[in-house]
Amino acid sequence: MKPVIFTDLDGSLLSHDNYDWSGAKNLLEILEKKAIPVIPNTSKTHSELIALTANIPLSQHHIIENGAGIFLSSHLIDQVEGSTLFDENYWLMPFAKDRLHLKTQIKEKITHQGLISFTDLSPSDVMMLTGLTYSEAILAQNRLFSEPLVIVDSETVEENINALNAIGISVVKGGRFLHPFDSKYQAYSKGLAMQWMLDFLAKRYLSPTVSIAIGDAENDLSMLELADFSIVIPNKKNTPLKLKKQEGVIYATELASSGWHQGVIQVLNELGI
Repeated sequence: MKPVIFTDLDGSLLSHDNYDWSGAKNLLEILEKKAIPVIPNTSKTHSELIALTANIPLSQHHIIENGAGIFLSSHLIDQVEGSTLFDENYWLMPFAKDRLHLKTQIKEKITHQGLISFTDLSPSDVMMLTGLTYSEAILAQNRLFSEPLVIVDSETVEENINALNAIGISVVKGGRFLHPFDSKYQAYSKGLAMQWMLDFLAKRYLSPTVSIAIGDAENDLSMLELADFSIVIPNKKNTPLKLKKQEGVIYATELASSGWHQGVIQVLNELGI
């Protein structure tokens, strides 16, 4: 059975503080040589992933914006049913409506300026909140489907979330932001996108796959609960995740890339790789 790794980025592979991934560098290089895919499954945008994968040995396929879409390398595969050609390098498999559809609904319901849409921030604001450079902040705001929310007034957060829930928009906590999902159109999540990718890869490899998911925040729960092996990275900003499932769960004791390395090594040892 072929192992396939699905990883969250911020707070899991990348440090929240400075986006360092050095703790996993050697292991990522080994995984690349062994042809074990490491597929980003992240709230980040396609634009951000293009920049990241130029420097980090990750799969050319990636799941973006909390499962709202999957980008498949057109250099590695032919068109998949349901996908469209995004550009000369990628097919796009969408699972959500476009971002403006979601943003319009959010703006109609948010009150008291308790929450601000991520794309309404200035690049300088994004830099201050995330530690990104100016050019990285621009890439982070180049969103196709999703609209993260920034908490401005913590006292009105629950009121705003309840107002969004009332129109069918669920809100999930990420490492830094809140992530609204419009479930009226089509359900999507990191877990559902991961399952689609696993089914696709199983057909492509003509053999079963073993899924390994890595995450640190609430928006990672759907993929962590579904995977064969789940590696939970501690999150120093939020309450550590506790999964419902019991088997195949590893709770790393180190943060970010060091915990990533720790958990993946343990799983590979269990698989005899």
